[in-house]
This record gives sequence, C-alpha cells and structure tokens, in this order.
Amino acid sequence: MINMRYITIVFAFCILGIWLFNVKTLREVTSLEKELKIANENLEELEKELDKKIMFYDAKLDLDKIRREMEAKGMKVSDEVIYFEIEE
Repeated sequence: MINMRYITIVFAFCILGIWLFNVKTLREVTSLEKELKIANENLEELEKELDKKIMFYDAKLDLDKIRREMEAKGMKVSDEVIYFEIEE
C-alpha cells in the first residue's frame, strides 16, 4: 500500500515536471516566432530598398555609351524596349 502511494506521488511530480517544461518551451517558441516575424518584415523592407537602388542605378547608366560600344563591336541594338516601374 505504501509503495503505491509513493508511485502515485512520483508519477504526479513527473507529470508536473513535464507540464512545466511544456509551458517553458511554448513560451520560448512564441518568443522566437515573434523575432522571426520582425526579421522577415525587416528583410522585406531591405529588399524593397535594394530594388529601388537597383532601378535608380539602371536609370543612371549611360545607355547611349553602351549602345555605341555595342555597335562598334558589331552587335545589334533594339530601340523597342518597354520599361516599367514598380509602385508601392
């Protein structure tokens, strides 16, 4: 009879320990998910900024100079290029 009481107490402590570990783990996961969400939002903003800088750089290129160099090397250049802009 005494052995059964000790087994029940040990079993209850084991369940309590597992439950506390589960709560701690869930809190850590939630915290990490929040950090990941913030990091993803920051990444999206940086990607948009990079795209804007790339488009600005492309707009600043001296296209006439490139065209003359290509024609001097015997390459053909098309005048029918359709450009587009990305709106936010």
